[in-house]
Amino acid sequence: MSTGTEITDQPFAGLLDVPPAADGKPGVITDEANYGRADGEIAFTAPHLAVIGKTGSGKSRTVLAPNCVRWGPRALVVMSSKGDLSELTIRRRAQLGTQYVMDLSGEIRDSQIKGVDLTPVRIDPCSWIETDDEAMEMASLLMQIGDVGAGGDGQGSGDSAFWKSLARRRLACLLRAGGFYRDPDTQQMTWGGGIVWALEAAENVGPDAAEGGGRGLTQEGLDDEVDEDEDDPPLDMATPNWKTAYMRAHSVGSRHADSLLAARAMDERQRDSIGINMQVAMGAWAMESTAAPGAKVFNPSMLASGGTLHIVAGMDGAAPTVVCTVLIEIVKYWRKRVGKLDPVMMVLDEFVNGAQIPARYTNRWISEGRGLGIRLCLGLQSTKSLTRLWGQAAADEFRAIMPAALILPGAGETQMLKDAAETTPPEERVVTSLDAGGRTSHSRQLVQPTHAELLPPPRSRTDPRISYGRLLLGGMAGVRVRLVDITGTDLA
Repeated sequence: MSTGTEITDQPFAGLLDVPPAADGKPGVITDEANYGRADGEIAFTAPHLAVIGKTGSGKSRTVLAPNCVRWGPRALVVMSSKGDLSELTIRRRAQLGTQYVMDLSGEIRDSQIKGVDLTPVRIDPCSWIETDDEAMEMASLLMQIGDVGAGGDGQGSGDSAFWKSLARRRLACLLRAGGFYRDPDTQQMTWGGGIVWALEAAENVGPDAAEGGGRGLTQEGLDDEVDEDEDDPPLDMATPNWKTAYMRAHSVGSRHADSLLAARAMDERQRDSIGINMQVAMGAWAMESTAAPGAKVFNPSMLASGGTLHIVAGMDGAAPTVVCTVLIEIVKYWRKRVGKLDPVMMVLDEFVNGAQIPARYTNRWISEGRGLGIRLCLGLQSTKSLTRLWGQAAADEFRAIMPAALILPGAGETQMLKDAAETTPPEERVVTSLDAGGRTSHSRQLVQPTHAELLPPPRSRTDPRISYGRLLLGGMAGVRVRLVDITGTDLA
């Protein structure tokens, strides 16, 4: 079955499924986006699409995988908690551009990628940082999502929020130190070892730090050590600790250097609290699969010429921090180049478990992404899981602003369907009635759709590769769609 391979600017959500009217004539589509189109044509959607269905409902094989193939030779990010989505699409995508793989779980089977030219990549936030402001922004992000990866809620409150605020600028200094610094002997810019070095440095305050009750918050005397005398031994710019991080950051003129210097002069318990918060923020890179020393460091510019980034997130606590970091960096890269790059699509299966992106990012992408060249296709088992991740208010905002939502059978999104039914204007329908003599008559009436009418029918009994869904558009009833397993299309 053909699903069309023309290049589109919207996520794919199946084929229009238009049942005949009560009088037997062809059904009429009243949805604004698809008005005048016919049964079997590709359904028009919106810049962003949420695909909601329980596990086993066929999200990956009928919607997410076709989206990956149909996006054509443009930048694409594919994420799943398992290797199945990449396995379904990587060969077709390899015909269109370079394939970058970040397998945090080791679940992509060699048999499925044999003969495909792949580039293993890893994520190193230090490589993206060039300014103090970028370091502070990255430190804030890592502290928020690192807490989620460690089992927290990513919000922080009370004492936790206080110590996070104290640790944030010190973490920014470590991130700058892990990047390029100026070697005092050669005066050449030297790579500092990245976030793995920064993580090790966070665990060691270094020699000559304050003992006991500390020596105050701002004065330690390390400034004199940076100005090396001829008779002094060479400065140690390699050992990962706070002292070395201070000197590295100082060498590139970072305003955050003095902040870490002050922390070294604090009471031991205060330093411990700051250090623990920094270690939690970068804890994901303690995993071998995340650090991946043999892989190439990923940069969003690699996707600009039509590359594909495959992310297998796995189910451990380290993955969300890394996934969230790279997705936010990709959006930032595209945002700075609006109008210069083709749109990038992110097909993110198991969005809640695999990415765990804070609501302030996700909901902003949905609201502003169309103009920034960002397209989202998010797979969820239920929007109720967003409540657990973000809280009720942010989850409700997600439901309200998502321009297109594909509801699969059994998804349980009762409130979304009820809201769509109530928001949709009454439409003219042919109504059949019987008189007392048993004669049939037809009339046209304005009828408001009901929640029950919007429920998608069950999977086809004659062809198990065909299923159905309700595509809500603009918060209204939208259209019913027919979904075909990718193996039954020309996209496999």
